[in-house]
Amino acid sequence: MDGDGDIDILLASVWNDTIAWYENDGGENFSTHPITTSADGAKSVYAADVDGDGDMDVLSALENDDTIAWYENDGSQNFTAHAITTSADGAYSVYAADMDGDGDMDVLSASVTDDTIAWYENDGSENFTTHKITTTADHAKSVYAADVDGDGDMDVLSASELDGTIAWYENDGSENFTTHKITTSADGAWSVYVADVDGDGDMDVLSASDVDDTIAWYENDGSENFTTHTITTSANGVRSVHAADVDGDGDMDALSASRFDNTIAWHENNSSLLVTAETVTAETLPAYSLTMTLPGGGTVQVEPLQEKYLAGAKVKLTATPTEGWQFMGWKGKAAGSQLETEITINGDTDVSAQFGTSLTLSAIGGGNIKAYPERELYSYGSTVQLFAVPDDGNYLFLWGGDKTGTEPVTSLEITKLSPSVSALFGGVPSGKATLSVEISGNGKVSVDPNKNTL
Repeated sequence: MDGDGDIDILLASVWNDTIAWYENDGGENFSTHPITTSADGAKSVYAADVDGDGDMDVLSALENDDTIAWYENDGSQNFTAHAITTSADGAYSVYAADMDGDGDMDVLSASVTDDTIAWYENDGSENFTTHKITTTADHAKSVYAADVDGDGDMDVLSASELDGTIAWYENDGSENFTTHKITTSADGAWSVYVADVDGDGDMDVLSASDVDDTIAWYENDGSENFTTHTITTSANGVRSVHAADVDGDGDMDALSASRFDNTIAWHENNSSLLVTAETVTAETLPAYSLTMTLPGGGTVQVEPLQEKYLAGAKVKLTATPTEGWQFMGWKGKAAGSQLETEITINGDTDVSAQFGTSLTLSAIGGGNIKAYPERELYSYGSTVQLFAVPDDGNYLFLWGGDKTGTEPVTSLEITKLSPSVSALFGGVPSGKATLSVEISGNGKVSVDPNKNTL
């Protein structure tokens, strides 16, 4: 993504509507960079140089708002979102290829609700025209492009879940497509990929189907007649398939991701087309929690909002006071008093937002009220000590407002907006005395017995 010669990672997250990329520092330490946190129902992500400026842009399929979008990289990995279409009903998969051979990147999509495989023609200035290839791919889950028939133009492939179909769409060179079904028995077809599995110079096809837990490949005889070969039927809930020469022996192996057994596996091609599955040992990157404490008086928006974050992830925090309250500042790993701040996650992180309000004190009669600590604003949930200080010959008769009782030393917890406390003073009854307490410096005072007269 950043052109530094190592492989970075892209993520589409459906639960928090995030498209992000993870920067590899060359030592396989990854820093998180959100591209957007408003990708409603992000289901798929792909990287390609959409605008032909030499850097990698990003594409996404957003199921909930029916959008195929691309995110323009300015060369410094700052991304600007552009909608290609908002009419891909239930957008689920996205891919990019030069479909019309004019030298720029076009875009393809599969959408589940309208059963559509479509391609979007780039005019060279990133204005896209929609072309539908089919509207009968029942619950289309995956789309891919490759020259299946070897005639020099890009054909299209799809996996459709509800009809169990892996299909390819033959491009006649003028972007008119003819549908050919490779199989209708991939129960719960979810993913499709193309590679020369048997090394005979033509394009074979691979599929993953999650109902029958099957990884299969379809052998092309060179005339686009396909023979089905099962790789495994025990990839529990498999949803993705890929091909690469994992062991470096010159032939294509298969890789899969299955959700119910939480397994990433590679399936070794032994060149006699018998494939043995081996579970890949995945290195789990350390992930950290962000704990946000909000005593009250306002809210905080966290972007992106995730259960866990990789080291180096940037998180934006935005404080919004409840009406009448004021934002006082951040505590914990965040600092400052700006409503918006950004923190970097490098471990389990605790942050709190402090919202405050004023306290009004009023004395009636001969005396006054001292507050400790004395502040313009008191944070929600904090406690302030109140001291009734009568003039000579007077005593505290009664507290009023948001405090009741007759104890000359008392406390108030700040849990409401703009609390007010009053003190009524009167003359000391005959034969009685009073004790006045004031604080100088740091500390607290307790009085026993805490009575208004002694």
